[in-house]
Amino acid sequence: MSDAAEVRAKAIREAHPRVIEELIEEAVFIGNNLLFGQRNKRQHVARIATQFSEFIKPLTACRNECSYCCHQAVAITTEEAALITEYTRIEPTPVTFDPYTFVMQSGYQAKYTGVPCSFLHNGKCIVYPVRPMACRLHHSLEDSPKSCDTSSVQETGVFNVMAIHNAYINGTGLESGKSQLADIREFFPASVVLTNRSTNEATEPAGN
Repeated sequence: MSDAAEVRAKAIREAHPRVIEELIEEAVFIGNNLLFGQRNKRQHVARIATQFSEFIKPLTACRNECSYCCHQAVAITTEEAALITEYTRIEPTPVTFDPYTFVMQSGYQAKYTGVPCSFLHNGKCIVYPVRPMACRLHHSLEDSPKSCDTSSVQETGVFNVMAIHNAYINGTGLESGKSQLADIREFFPASVVLTNRSTNEATEPAGN
C-alpha cells in the first residue's frame, strides 16, 4: 500500500471511527452463527458489503467505466451464479470445483488475468446490481485506478476484506459440496453470454 493509500485509509477510519472494524466483526459473527440460515447469511453479508463500499467510495480511485478490475480472475459460487441467472436469464455452464485451483489461484490467475469479464460491455458491468461478492468488496485507495491494471504488476491499496468475503462463503453450500466455486467466466463463458444477450435483445419488445 502506498503512502497516498495509507492517508486515505486513515481518513476513512477517522471519518467513521470503528465503523469498518464493526462491519467486519458483524460479518464474521453472522458467518459463524448457526442460527442464521445460509440464504439469510448471504443476504446480511451482502448488505454489510454494500455499507462498506458506501463508506469508502468517496476516497477510492474507482470511477464509472473504469474496468481494470474486470480483467482480473474472479471466483464466484453456485449461489452467486444463480443470482446472475435470475437477473440475465442466462443459464450457467456446469463446473467442477477444484479446491487446489481455488486455494492456489494459480490456475484461474494464469487463465483469466487480462481477460475481460463476460459481463463487461462498453466499459460497464451489465450485472452490476447482482455483481459477485469479490467485485463488491474490491477497491483501490491509490491515486489512480491504473493500480488495478493487470498489464503491470502494482499493489492496490485496500482494506483487508477477506473476513467479509469468507462470511459470505459460509452462507453457501461450498463446505457440504452442494455448491461449486469457479471463475465467473467458467460459469458464464463470453461466447454464451454474447449469444444469449443477442437473443434476448432480439425478442424484447421495442420501446415506445
